[in-house]
Amino acid sequence: PRRKLIFPSITSSFIRLTAAAYHLSSSLHPFVGTVDAHAAFRIVTLMMEPLVRETADNVFQLGTGEALTGPIARGDEALVAQQLHELAKWDADIAGLYRALGAIAVDIARGRGESNAAALERIRQLLRSGE
Repeated sequence: PRRKLIFPSITSSFIRLTAAAYHLSSSLHPFVGTVDAHAAFRIVTLMMEPLVRETADNVFQLGTGEALTGPIARGDEALVAQQLHELAKWDADIAGLYRALGAIAVDIARGRGESNAAALERIRQLLRSGE
């Protein structure tokens, strides 16, 4: 069961980081051109590699529940709403993945018992509604 939960945790981190890298490199495009924007994407991706590796290491060393961090783990409804809103503006498919993986993160956070149960339920409803 633990291994089944590892994939969503790593995937969620990867999606957020890839989206950030893409957004940064895309915003550079008007200034540096297409080729340099692709190079910028590669550089940003390489800069994120340690964070992705740390996330994966934490999942394997601590287990999915203990490795879960971020706004859902903290029960931060406002930040989840802001992230979902920004992702929906950027790419509906990515926002859909965020909602699906976020629902799994809510279940993990609820299982840990460290976050406010009411806040987690409001986050679950937010993720279901899409905005």
